[in-house]
Amino acid sequence: MLKIIKSVDNNGFVYSPFVVIVLVVISLAFAVHFMEIEKLQIEGIQVEAQVNKAVLDMEELKSNTNTIALHLSYQAISTKENNTTEELREEIENKLNEYVSNHRPAEVSTIEGNYSISLEKLPNDYLLVKTSKAPKACIENQLISLCSNLSIERIVDRKWTN
Repeated sequence: MLKIIKSVDNNGFVYSPFVVIVLVVISLAFAVHFMEIEKLQIEGIQVEAQVNKAVLDMEELKSNTNTIALHLSYQAISTKENNTTEELREEIENKLNEYVSNHRPAEVSTIEGNYSISLEKLPNDYLLVKTSKAPKACIENQLISLCSNLSIERIVDRKWTN
């Protein structure tokens, strides 16, 4: 048996279109609010990702430059067996400056300056290649401006080149 419920009852709640419309509008307001909050969170994550990428790109460039300095040092030592420390320093410095002037990764905006290095003799036929002046590399885009010098400090074992 079905019982018919009247829309207006003296004992109960009135179901009117006004109440339904108010509930829908409140629900939409909450939905829009939560979408805006999530949008702001996503934008923050994107900015953080761009900063992390720029930092990693800069660290990669610094690591590559240190590896190239080691390679160029071995190359300079092996090409001329009886070089003085000053001749080795000049050759390594010239090759490093040539490398920096010809090589610029896509993510780096500018590389300014030249290398000035010093060589120190260490015990057991080691050399310490160290920069006294280094170029500055910058990564710049709409949100980030990150600059760092490309200093080098490498120990080179001369006995492996003879």
